[in-house]
Amino acid sequence: MLDIFRGLKNLIKVSHVHIDSTIFRLHYTFTVMCLLAFSLIVTTRQYVGNPIDCVHTKDIPEDVLNTYCWIHSTYTIPSAFWKRIGIDVAHPGIDKTVDPEERRYVKYYQWVCFCLFFQAILFYIPRWLWKNWEAGKIQALMMDLDLGIISEVEKRQKKKLLLDYLYSNLKNHNFWAYRYFFCELLALINVIGQLLLLDRFLDGTFLTFGIEVISFALRDNEDRVDPLIYVFPRMTKCTFHKFGTSGTIETHDALCILPINIFNEKIYIFLWFWLLALGCLTALVNIFRLLIIVSPRVRAYLLYLRFRLIKQECINLIIRKTQLGDWFLLYMLGQNIDSMVFKEIIHELARKLGYQQTLFWLRLDEEGGKLGKGRIELLQFVVAVEDRLGEKRREEGVKERQRRRERKSDRDRRRQMFLLDRFFDGTFLTFGIEVMSFADRDQEDRIDPMVYIFPRMTKCTFHKFGTSGEIEKHDALCILPLNIFNEKIYIFLWFWMLSLGALTFLVVVYRVLIIFSGGFRSYLLKIRYRRVKNECIEIIMDKTVVGDWFLLYLLGQNVDPVIFKDVLHELAKKLGYRSKDMIDT
Repeated sequence: MLDIFRGLKNLIKVSHVHIDSTIFRLHYTFTVMCLLAFSLIVTTRQYVGNPIDCVHTKDIPEDVLNTYCWIHSTYTIPSAFWKRIGIDVAHPGIDKTVDPEERRYVKYYQWVCFCLFFQAILFYIPRWLWKNWEAGKIQALMMDLDLGIISEVEKRQKKKLLLDYLYSNLKNHNFWAYRYFFCELLALINVIGQLLLLDRFLDGTFLTFGIEVISFALRDNEDRVDPLIYVFPRMTKCTFHKFGTSGTIETHDALCILPINIFNEKIYIFLWFWLLALGCLTALVNIFRLLIIVSPRVRAYLLYLRFRLIKQECINLIIRKTQLGDWFLLYMLGQNIDSMVFKEIIHELARKLGYQQTLFWLRLDEEGGKLGKGRIELLQFVVAVEDRLGEKRREEGVKERQRRRERKSDRDRRRQMFLLDRFFDGTFLTFGIEVMSFADRDQEDRIDPMVYIFPRMTKCTFHKFGTSGEIEKHDALCILPLNIFNEKIYIFLWFWMLSLGALTFLVVVYRVLIIFSGGFRSYLLKIRYRRVKNECIEIIMDKTVVGDWFLLYLLGQNVDPVIFKDVLHELAKKLGYRSKDMIDT
């Protein structure tokens, strides 16, 4: 077990490069780790140990009764929770058999481990989105300026590169910043949605769960009815039906102990308090972001409060001459770069923007005016890209192979859907729709499609010779506990294949637009690489074909953004674009 938790710790690593806020990190680190740990604990106890123990007469084998009651859900009598223990009822929620409509079925416990795992995935989605959208920008711009072991010459060169990037790309980071703000808003929506999801999962008892626990904790032990026992009963009832000797259906009541609920109650009371606290903190963060968006004064105050070594006049000038996205980039860089280096960069940036009273400056002149190593490598890279762009047939082949692979994956997905439908006698294609339709009905009124496709109880006919040589026929009642796993596996596959198929179809449509529309290819490059001049992109699109675009687009995803901008500008110049200020000399 300890090895499992160590593996979880390695799975959710926090990088030394901070690209988000502390509250945002709580969503994908501590919360995800807790949910995965809870899921593993419940899975180990539920599917490896003994999750239920039922008591009945000797007519029914104990293992058969345990398996049956675990598969078909147990129930309690809500009115029995308010009766006196040991006088009116034997256990909380356990009373003599009454009208089936008064029963409260405990049907969630089979799904707890899966629900916790699904929650962990939902909490990680905002982080996954932002990590892909951020694309390593902060780490690329840091250039090891957070380390104190680099030489002064190297430090000056890197500060010059960073300053040049900041100055030449002012007002180009708004879309990048708004993506992060969207991820923080998505994190808040996720917390609220999960509170509602858990309330639905626990039959409308979760939203007030923590309040009731606190209320009843203040009462004397004799006077209270523990809400934990009501939501997560330890003792439940189970009704088992079988044929009697005369063919009449016999009804047997069993008393079942659910030790797994000892774990469940503690998990969900923790989740109630944690999700409430996390939701409040995330809501405050979103209000804070709204103030940042609408008020430049708040942005200036935050920079000054966070980086007190920087002159207030420099901060005020930068806020006036820049936009929200530039502020956000500077704030993130300040969290990751050495404070003294960041102070010098901000002061020099303010000087470039018109500040005249800077008392110190960066030494940004290149020694001897020589063509640096980086410049030579850049020119070599441009030449290599230009040579590759000449090989149009080869790149067209790459693009065509990519398109064929996407079409093939879509065909494979459809084949698997129809294969599974054939495998389950024509019931798989509508499986998920029927599950959602029947999930809204009461336990007594519905015919569960999962039970229809993956029956828990089946019959078996066995033939053998009798003592007189006649063939005897024996009917047996069989329990299939394996179908508990099968139903959950295939309901997941149904939703996953449906989602994957829809996404793959959209990708195929997207590729068709790319192939037949040069304007669309140009738009994608402009929206993806905003720091590249639109005129450069247009001339490159005029002189190249779809395979060249595909190569450039993939290179842009893997090459440093500053270098890629220089590459496209140099390439546009070689293809005929002329502009004095296009490429720094």
